[in-house]
Amino acid sequence: MQKGYIDLHCHPALKPFGKSFRREVPGQNTTDISKTHSVWHQTVMSRLKRMTNRIFTLTKFTQTDFSSVYESGSRAIIVSLYPLEKPFVDNAIGKGFFSRLLTNLAMGVSQKRIKHVQRLTDYFPDLQAEYEYYKQLDNQWIHYKGAQLKYQLITNFNQIKQSQANTISVLFSVEGGHALGTGIKNGDTNDKTDTILKRVDWLKKLPHKQLFITMAHHFYNELCGHAKSLGGMPKIITDQSEGMNSGFTKMGEAVMRRLLDKDEGHRILIDIKHMSIASRKRFYTILSAINSINNENIPIVVSHGAANGLHSFDNPIPSFRERAKFFMQKDINFYDDELIMIAKSQGLFGIQLDERRVTNKKGLRKSKHWFNKAKRKQRKAFLVWRQIEHIADVLDSEGLRCWNIQAIGSDFDGIVDPINEYWTANDINELKNQLLPHAAHYLQGKTFNNPENDLSAEEIIDKAFTQNAMLFLEKNF
Repeated sequence: MQKGYIDLHCHPALKPFGKSFRREVPGQNTTDISKTHSVWHQTVMSRLKRMTNRIFTLTKFTQTDFSSVYESGSRAIIVSLYPLEKPFVDNAIGKGFFSRLLTNLAMGVSQKRIKHVQRLTDYFPDLQAEYEYYKQLDNQWIHYKGAQLKYQLITNFNQIKQSQANTISVLFSVEGGHALGTGIKNGDTNDKTDTILKRVDWLKKLPHKQLFITMAHHFYNELCGHAKSLGGMPKIITDQSEGMNSGFTKMGEAVMRRLLDKDEGHRILIDIKHMSIASRKRFYTILSAINSINNENIPIVVSHGAANGLHSFDNPIPSFRERAKFFMQKDINFYDDELIMIAKSQGLFGIQLDERRVTNKKGLRKSKHWFNKAKRKQRKAFLVWRQIEHIADVLDSEGLRCWNIQAIGSDFDGIVDPINEYWTANDINELKNQLLPHAAHYLQGKTFNNPENDLSAEEIIDKAFTQNAMLFLEKNF
């Protein structure tokens, strides 16, 4: 079994970029990995920090700092450019010290970063600044535990194939259409469509291709409606209600069509994570029309998500009842019909390594084992296997190849509650090892509708962690 993985969705810069705002010149990366504003800086995950996560679901350690990514043996990661949304920092508590303290406690980005976001009137310069942060150390050597390492911002697929063991291949995506400059109420009532479309064109012409964009995120962005997504403290202090469960706006449809167009630069695919049901329905309708007109089959992407175990929007009943009762059956997660559409489009489904998404409270209780770490690791890995298995059963029941869309979209260093025991990139190989017996047990006596689905446990895990993403990148990058 291969070492490492390809991550479809992670935020290595969220914490260090945020902490760079404590410096004289904000937004500076550094090759000095001892500094917290370096994307290579690795936070030691103490027992106290693990306990803080278990009790309060606060992730106070780095997960995909590039040092950890290197140690995992990862060949490539797709980093998500994400301007932090103002409602997180301008919330029910206000904008003062206590609000900043709580937000920083949850995100670990520094209070000066939070002050900066509170003053934003446009998200787009923030997007550009994070992109520049990554560019600063492109192909720059750093020293780590006696090794010379670097990361490379990828411009073509061959660079990934030819990359050396001491080089991390970095690709880009964008999380949230608000990054284009929408979603902030600043009193301007003029139509922003032309400005936003010019910014889409800027994205499409960058030398480092943006592979996909997550159109929706946690709050209304004037482009499309979002699904309910927040829990815990963020749910208490923020309000997601505006625009939630609505569909695409006129401006949003124009932006989506421009992203998918091959003119004015490369195509940027649409990541359907965070979209409301109404937005997803409209997206599928428009995508079908574009495919029909152009005789194409544009891939559908879920960069970081989970199955909800329900059949469809219009028939939300479980198709595999015994398994589905352990899933989070909310529309932030995805229906079986959508898994089938993703497979038919030759798309990709990144399984999110977040306990709040891959299972429900019943599943979490069942996954615990307080006194035996080995059993706890096995049970926690089963939360991921249950997702891989469900996708396979849904697709095989349709006679489709059932192991081709599963991938990993960890959402590490985002606002996540990682699956306990699999906290960071360093734990990925252990997760793979723990998944093997689950896959082998599933295959015992298993008969597939499509004979091509009869693979070994090792082949299944390799496909989910590396091969499916590599094939997708070869076709679409």
